[in-house]
Amino acid sequence: MAGYMYDYLDTVVPDYAVLLNVTPQNVLVEDGYINQTVHRGDDGSDEIIIHSGARLFTVSLTWERLEKVDLDTIYDTYYDPTKADGIARTFLWSQDKDPHVYVVRFDSRFKKNFHPAIDGLATLKLNIKGRA
Repeated sequence: MAGYMYDYLDTVVPDYAVLLNVTPQNVLVEDGYINQTVHRGDDGSDEIIIHSGARLFTVSLTWERLEKVDLDTIYDTYYDPTKADGIARTFLWSQDKDPHVYVVRFDSRFKKNFHPAIDGLATLKLNIKGRA
């Protein structure tokens, strides 16, 4: 039985082939859908338009407090033009609830939180492009 995004994605090659693996501290939200539209008629009937058969996934990650080394790793991955370059390039990502490695790109702005003792990150979204 399939239970991971991996089972529905094609294999793709990342632009930057280094793994980002910093475990989020709150709930990791996986949002998936198939690009379809439903048009409801006055009689209650449905017409479904399938724009693409591709399975589309995003993941939202939050790190309220991070060790400096982890924050620096994410910061560098996001801003370095040879790595993710913001939202422009794909890279490898994994997390501890799923044994697979994915090719992703950042899908949101980088928002850093400043706490008195240690810094963190607001929610970052990743667009899942495929499996590695």
